[in-house]
Formats: sequence, structure tokens, C-alpha cells
Amino acid sequence: MSKTCQNCKKILPDTAKFCTACGTKLNVEAIPQLTIC
Repeated sequence: MSKTCQNCKKILPDTAKFCTACGTKLNVEAIPQLTIC
């Protein structure tokens, strides 16, 4: 799985903390998964 920069939408590796294209700091928090019952 990879991360996407919220600013420029560049796809980045999971280990990235900053976007290599625009320099935006990436969210380090995990996005909660939606549970479907």
C-alpha cells in the first residue's frame, strides 16, 4: 500500500514522511478502516 500527498496527489511510499514533489508533511496517523457489517 502507498500514501498519497493530500496537496499534490503524488503517490509516495509508505515510509515517506514528506512529499518528494511539493514538500508537504504527510499524515503519520493511520486512517481508520470502515467496518462493513
